[in-house]
Amino acid sequence: MEIEPDCIISSERFDKYELEEHCRTSKEKVQDFLERGFMSQGEVQTSDSGSEQTGIDENGFVRAVCLLTLSPVQRHGTQGLGTVHRCFSGNWGPHGGWYIAIHGKDASDFRRWLFRSLALPASSGTSTSYDTQITVPRFIWFEFEKEETDSGPGPDYQVVVTEDESEISVDIVDVLSECPPESDTLTANPFCESYRIVLPSLPTRTGDLSMLFISRIELVALLKLVHQVQGENSVDLAAAIRGLGNEEKISWKKFGSTMSEQSAYIVNSLSKIFSPFLTAKR
Repeated sequence: MEIEPDCIISSERFDKYELEEHCRTSKEKVQDFLERGFMSQGEVQTSDSGSEQTGIDENGFVRAVCLLTLSPVQRHGTQGLGTVHRCFSGNWGPHGGWYIAIHGKDASDFRRWLFRSLALPASSGTSTSYDTQITVPRFIWFEFEKEETDSGPGPDYQVVVTEDESEISVDIVDVLSECPPESDTLTANPFCESYRIVLPSLPTRTGDLSMLFISRIELVALLKLVHQVQGENSVDLAAAIRGLGNEEKISWKKFGSTMSEQSAYIVNSLSKIFSPFLTAKR
């Protein structure tokens, strides 16, 4: 289901009402995964925790490349379409509608992933208590205008209940919901928010977006590479570089405000460059 651009974001908290049967069953399934050892850190391959250098193995590299090849730019163009979420019908208190079982991804998600793939902490030992929040939809229903018009009943409008999740863990929860340890073909797989109970058992990112920066020199070099790959279809390289200003290190805030259009082209170019890896993996 697609969230409409003119939807109304509910001011009510998602936890206002008691869990519906589907939600309780969803949490019970994840709890069962946890008790059977499917969600332990031992099931996830990580790099040597004793190493001071950030590293990535071959499998991790291929997974990252495959992720970048999922760019919505190739399917929908740079303007994109509305984000489509996988839903499951149910009730939220008195409202009948749809729970978001699996979150769809939009251009902002790919921009955030791109930034994380390029950025590094400002310096060793730098820490902050700030936790960047990502607003995610939980439930959708439709309301109808009570006042009638000359042509009949008033139009319906979409209401969306949201929650804020930590950016550090939101992608882990999404991946788990998309690829559950056991797929249930008879009933719905666990909803994405149900996997939050396993986060203490899994490795997570350690740096908030506010702690990360991209070297301006490296980002300019990447933009030049994009220009070579895209050719005439490339965005204005000079304008993109001017938008970065004179700062040596580009923050997430700066990247998000100046690279919204360019990030789509960067991802699309990387998809072309690394497409042989995706073919080999298949």
